[in-house]
Amino acid sequence: MAAKIPIVFSQGTNIGPQQRDHEETLIAELLMEDRIEVSLIAALDQLEDDDTDRLCLLGFQGDFVLMSSLDSSQVFVELERLGVEGQQGPTTFEPSGRLRLQQTRRKIYHVCVANRRRSEVRDEITRIREDAQIETVSISGIDSLTPDRQTDNSLDTVVKEQNEPITSPLSSDDDPNNNGQAVESTGLSQSIVPLGPSSAEDDDDAMDIELDSLVDELDELDL
Repeated sequence: MAAKIPIVFSQGTNIGPQQRDHEETLIAELLMEDRIEVSLIAALDQLEDDDTDRLCLLGFQGDFVLMSSLDSSQVFVELERLGVEGQQGPTTFEPSGRLRLQQTRRKIYHVCVANRRRSEVRDEITRIREDAQIETVSISGIDSLTPDRQTDNSLDTVVKEQNEPITSPLSSDDDPNNNGQAVESTGLSQSIVPLGPSSAEDDDDAMDIELDSLVDELDELDL
């Protein structure tokens, strides 16, 4: 589904009956066949500061499409006069657009309908709306991971690593085909208590036991 980028149609005043019929038929096709909402305003060169159509243009905060029978250079001169800021967005008819010395980064896509087939204009409107949808999805995908969620993911990773069993092979060979057995340890932190040095008393007891055993063996051999 294409994005709902606003579509504005500025109807011409000083145009012949054939061009007027062309505009009216195009508007009807956009509304009825393409199911696109279109805001109709008067000719840009006829708007004044207190006109409601000017307030309509000022009400758009993001990108929008402006259709008219005027040349693009004249359209943006009129927009600047009315205080409507925006960079000229590229279209199939004018791929390069035109950079304006303004702080705003929003785009105004002007589509001139004069001397163009209605099918061409409708296809261009559809393309702009689809491109706007792709850009919106990309940006929202970047913002979907918040700093809090990043912190939670980091903590989850640490806990998971601590709880994973530690497997240490008996053999020093790292070959996965090695038939050496492995020893598995599942504790979070396994304590190892080193054995202290044997006392002198323990050494004497051990020596006595060995001597007694040796004497018994000699007695058995004595014939």
